[in-house]
Amino acid sequence: MYIRKLRGFTIIELIAVIVVLGISLAPVGAMFYQIMAKHATPEAIQIATALAEGQMEIEAGKRFSSIVNSGPTIFSDFPNYAYQTIVSPVSLSLANDPAMSQYKQLQVKVTNSSIGVTVNLVTIVTVK
Repeated sequence: MYIRKLRGFTIIELIAVIVVLGISLAPVGAMFYQIMAKHATPEAIQIATALAEGQMEIEAGKRFSSIVNSGPTIFSDFPNYAYQTIVSPVSLSLANDPAMSQYKQLQVKVTNSSIGVTVNLVTIVTVK
């Protein structure tokens, strides 16, 4: 009776396959890591939005004459985030005052430059 030998992979063949897969998948893994490291996560957007809302409340609560351009300034509790306050005149189509001296457009911009998140909030303030 003839017995047929079953032949599997040798250890050398298995090591060769692992080396080839490792070499071919390393650049793909590096690209994936770079993309994910710079990707804006929902958590980062939520933090930036909350910081922008808080800073908007602070700025809008100031006296009208005290609302001026400022920043960029880094948040002390969130060192990766910075805010900038941008004050500009209101367009005549939005303002009831032709001189536009009673209205200001207030923009608060919060950025996280390490992952590319920017949140802009805009409102119009007037003399209280």
